[in-house]
Amino acid sequence: MFGQEVTNQQKKKPEPMYRENYLKSMLAYAGIPSYYTLICAGGRYEDIDKSFPQQAFDHVIVTIPFENDTVFLECTSKNIPFGYLGTFTQNRDALMIIPAGGSRFIHTPALTDNDVLCTRVIRIDESNNAEIEITRRGEEYEEMTFLHRETELMDKYVKTYLLSDISSNVYAWKLVDSGNEKPEITLKATVKLQNPVKKYGNNLALPNFPYNLPAFETSEKRTQNVRIYFPVFRQDSIYYTLQNNSIARLPDPIVIQSKQGFYRMECKPTNDNTVLITKALLIKPGIRTMDEYPDFYNFIANIRNAEKKNIYLEIK
Repeated sequence: MFGQEVTNQQKKKPEPMYRENYLKSMLAYAGIPSYYTLICAGGRYEDIDKSFPQQAFDHVIVTIPFENDTVFLECTSKNIPFGYLGTFTQNRDALMIIPAGGSRFIHTPALTDNDVLCTRVIRIDESNNAEIEITRRGEEYEEMTFLHRETELMDKYVKTYLLSDISSNVYAWKLVDSGNEKPEITLKATVKLQNPVKKYGNNLALPNFPYNLPAFETSEKRTQNVRIYFPVFRQDSIYYTLQNNSIARLPDPIVIQSKQGFYRMECKPTNDNTVLITKALLIKPGIRTMDEYPDFYNFIANIRNAEKKNIYLEIK
């Protein structure tokens, strides 16, 4: 869940720095100065009270300051690209240790919208076979990279969660890993859908493969702020090839715009019997105070309501 209450968390002691020692030694041999950097790791984090001595850290990374840039290195994973911190250590204060003096607080970079962009392209033919290509970034990239190492878990994930909102059988799937080039991974699958398109007179009802969004409490029941630690960004392209049906009328676009982010859905024909559904969702990061919460709640609720509905087309 991307929204969490702002609460205090118990800190554990920093882990031993064996990997960081090894990396620093290699960098020093190459003539590259680097520094131990203490940080609080995890998907959730708290702001540090710098005026009060405390054990605020539970993890160590290595920082390499260059003249025009700074590189942060995570030493506990073999699977992420060079310089990628991810949701584990992004956008938070850390303490860079400089033995000669001058140790200071620094702030790690925040994940941008494009850093977390997850896309789906789904192509459904007249026989209800679907070719699916899903590219994951951000938190979902990190989760899928972990599953990639566990074949049985990955197979269960694909068959259970790939299209959990519609009956389907997965024929084949494969993962295309970018390795250490960039933090993204792509899942490609061939799926047989079970009667996805329903006909009612001169109307066709198409599923829009809804986004899975949490149902937040109403404003009356909410008692704490909501903090979203990094953006949520989704884009979909869903192509339907319709059986011997020409499109007479498409639904109006849906646009939900707010300071919280945006949601857009639009249908357009690509030829006489093919329709393209495009969707985009962006939820901005940050803290929503109790005063701001009603607007945030309405924003999420409106998107959930739009996503629950099938897409109805009028045919000739």
